[in-house]
Amino acid sequence: MRALLSSLLLPALAALALSPACTCGGPPDVDPPAPFGTVTAVVSDGTATISLSRTQRALRSLQVDVSVVGGRASALTAVSSHDIVEGGLADGPKDSLTAVIADTRRLPLVDGPVLRLAVDDGATVTLRNAFGVDDAGEKQTLVIGVTP
Repeated sequence: MRALLSSLLLPALAALALSPACTCGGPPDVDPPAPFGTVTAVVSDGTATISLSRTQRALRSLQVDVSVVGGRASALTAVSSHDIVEGGLADGPKDSLTAVIADTRRLPLVDGPVLRLAVDDGATVTLRNAFGVDDAGEKQTLVIGVTP
């Protein structure tokens, strides 16, 4: 019996060892998901206007890190009637801040200007780490847009 098993098992193992390895490909190429939306800042006459564009749905809130180069920011205001605007500027002007806008009444943020930031003349503004919470309560990462 042992000889019979050996005679069947050895050729099977040899065939497996000598057969070419599987050349299966990796996972299929999957296109990355489209960006949820874009946030940009345009500076003109001492005011940086932060805007949303191409959002897939309305947002409940927006948070974005702001750096001011060649000057400082002194005030942050909502373009619309949103009642929660925070930038930490109560302690005085800053060259770096996190801007947040939302509303206790859950008014949506839609495409277009959402925040105005008062900056020193000649300053430039750079945005990074932007995300929002959409109308379904999901955190969405936003792309930083390039402004002329």
